[in-house]
Amino acid sequence: MYLQFYINDNGDKVYTTKVNCDASINSNYQRAGFGCVLRDDLENWIKGCNGLIPIPSVLRAELFAIWRGLLLVWECGFKDVICETDCLDAFLATRMMDLSRGDANRDLFSKIFEVIQWKWNAGIILKRLTEWRTC
Repeated sequence: MYLQFYINDNGDKVYTTKVNCDASINSNYQRAGFGCVLRDDLENWIKGCNGLIPIPSVLRAELFAIWRGLLLVWECGFKDVICETDCLDAFLATRMMDLSRGDANRDLFSKIFEVIQWKWNAGIILKRLTEWRTC
């Protein structure tokens, strides 16, 4: 099994798999591209996925990438995962998922919340950048 680790709040190494998820928008074509990459502890590619989706917003595209990245890891059989995003808005949105709101992204919040609740250890982290990138 391919493992990565991160340092938890106590300073302990926690071994896990990691998937990087990202999206970008081409407003001329009203579409977003997304990609998800699963790598091992040596940064070797294990598996990836990509696609195009119609987009009403950048945030929606980033949330879609997170959801699809989590599914990719589950489909590969890993049961301990960190999903990494570089979009501050998407990260914060997943932290404050309020399924009772009439939010335009409620369906994706619901899908992400459902996947995280499956029988595995799954979390979403924000990739630290020199400057925070908002959606």
